[in-house]
Amino acid sequence: MPWFLSRDVANDLEAIPIRVRKPADSTTLPEDFRYINKMIIGKNFIKLEDYIGCNCRPKCVANSCPCIQLNGSLPYKLGRLSGHKDIAFECSKRCSCEPNCVLRSSQNQLKYSLELYHTVDKGWAVRTLSTIPIGESLCEYLGLLRRIEDLDDGATETNFYLYDIDCLQQLKERGTTSNAIPGLESVKMDQCVTHRHPDITKAMQQARVILFAKRKIESLEELTLFYGYPIDSLKDEEGKVIKKDCYCGTPSCRKRLI
Repeated sequence: MPWFLSRDVANDLEAIPIRVRKPADSTTLPEDFRYINKMIIGKNFIKLEDYIGCNCRPKCVANSCPCIQLNGSLPYKLGRLSGHKDIAFECSKRCSCEPNCVLRSSQNQLKYSLELYHTVDKGWAVRTLSTIPIGESLCEYLGLLRRIEDLDDGATETNFYLYDIDCLQQLKERGTTSNAIPGLESVKMDQCVTHRHPDITKAMQQARVILFAKRKIESLEELTLFYGYPIDSLKDEEGKVIKKDCYCGTPSCRKRLI
């Protein structure tokens, strides 16, 4: 295995292995690196359980499925996102439809070969080994799910990779229900995805964040995500503006993450 540190860093958690390209130097993956395919629930966080589901068999039909009707129209075409939406409602484990139902498009396992590789400016990055069509769901944004009040002091100022999954609050802050989604970049777009529940407000507050291809992604192209921080929006405990450069290299890059 001379060219790779690992043939499958996902350890069989995905249908397709995710290999790790060996760097030119002696760099290795961090010792505490662990691949996950499910959200890790933090202490004191109460996860909303799927409450109700549709009775569609074998697949959901637009004019009769209550899950599709919540979207107004089917958000996916041929399993791919058919347009920008603030939020999409999908079928859940309570639904009777089959696993290949179109309204479970973001729940499928990895469909494209990916590779971890090391860069000079950015550290470890991810690229695709095959062409990915526009609108294709790529992966879910996963990590440790915690309440904001349980974060360590200063965590929101020093951790640039925190992601607020309260889709409803994000829409309220923007004062819009338009098709715009925060965090878009030229390679990927994200979308809040949730399931049908009697309390739709709560469901939107615990939405899943799914990454979709905003455009056709060519083989060997790096996958990138813009977090949407306004420039000079974060400050440290002394009130000084926190600056972090961006090295994505895309034509539209503003050269700063925050």
